Amino acid sequence: MANRNHDLIAYFDCSTAGVSGDMILAALIDLGADAKKINQVAEFVKDALPGVHSIKFAVTDSFTREIRGKKIDMSIDEELVFEKDETGHPERESSTVLQAILNTLNHFQASEAAKKFATEAFMKIVNSEREVHGLQGEVRLHEASSADTVIDLAGVALALQDLRVFESGKICASPIALGGGDFDFSHGIMGSPAPATIKILSSSGIPVIMGPYGYGELTTPTGASIIATLADPRCKNPSFIIKRVGYGIGQRDLGRRASFVRIIIGEEEAVQEVVQIETDVDDATGEVVGKAIEDLINNGALDAYAIPTIRKKGRTGLLIKVLSDKGHELDMASILMRDTGSLGIRFWDVRRQVAKRQVNKVTVMGKTIRVKLAWDSKGKLISAKPEFDDIKKFSDELNLPPAILSSKATSEALKGYEEESGKDMRDR
Repeated sequence: MANRNHDLIAYFDCSTAGVSGDMILAALIDLGADAKKINQVAEFVKDALPGVHSIKFAVTDSFTREIRGKKIDMSIDEELVFEKDETGHPERESSTVLQAILNTLNHFQASEAAKKFATEAFMKIVNSEREVHGLQGEVRLHEASSADTVIDLAGVALALQDLRVFESGKICASPIALGGGDFDFSHGIMGSPAPATIKILSSSGIPVIMGPYGYGELTTPTGASIIATLADPRCKNPSFIIKRVGYGIGQRDLGRRASFVRIIIGEEEAVQEVVQIETDVDDATGEVVGKAIEDLINNGALDAYAIPTIRKKGRTGLLIKVLSDKGHELDMASILMRDTGSLGIRFWDVRRQVAKRQVNKVTVMGKTIRVKLAWDSKGKLISAKPEFDDIKKFSDELNLPPAILSSKATSEALKGYEEESGKDMRDR
């Protein structure tokens, strides 16, 4: 889910007491998401999900170990299934639950990014259950089919939209505390974490902390699926300036251990610590090097390019240079070795300054065009550049030269920024 506008950071701290859907939702509300809307979501879900008789939902101020935050208080009366040797539990087809999530998001005019997130997070739960239980086709869910799953995923999606987190440059997460010790659910008594939780996190790349032992289940499948969908696993130990912090208080009293998820919103520092990676090749074709560069970019490289060189005995070669976030350099090296056959890779730490960026959408002759605006470290507007993919697409449709359409889009994007740009674009 992370994009490449590396300006804002949303950091999910799940290291103290694990993570659950209601804790994330509470933390987002503590950050300023619309609590009234989330209450309305709970009311809507009562009718959107078959078998729900009533839902009592409230967002309250709460404390854990004298730390203030928000807490979700929720009581659901819904149809339960009672089977031999199992506790009573809800049971619904996964398609029914997914449809309730989408109906809820459509009702509240969720963005495409919000709907994509909620769908992906829910399908991680479904697919984990399918694999854990060796199922084929439709999956009948137990606890994960409850109304609180719908409220958690739809509510988190809308809260993230409220806070513009989907537009953040990076979404990162701490290692996730899983808990330890027994807990009782529909499949019996077993040790924490639940099999579905482990399955979700096993393919996420997000590091985990086993334990602390004795606290039971700290991370739920819903909480794991939200983090696995949102967080970039390459974002480790980010350096940023804290702007806001929200605390989501958990349902359980963990004794001397605080029970919260903490979400921190910040801005990346103007000067970043990154890693430069390079290798020399003299026996790879241009097509092979082109594929390597494409693979590097697709797998998170900040930049990648090749420089022609003259090597020993007059042989021509290429110097491939890559820029990467710290902690991701070995992945980049593996791609370089695999694609080019290089037997050695060089690394060193470098610092770079990055302009703050923002993508605005403008309308030109009925067409929506994305324009990237950039500011220097002193807040001075230094660039306004339309996305060429949009220019290329719409210049043909409008029968306009790309340069003219680009100029029109730039002028439209700079309206309101005349003082920063030093030009009154309305006179153009």
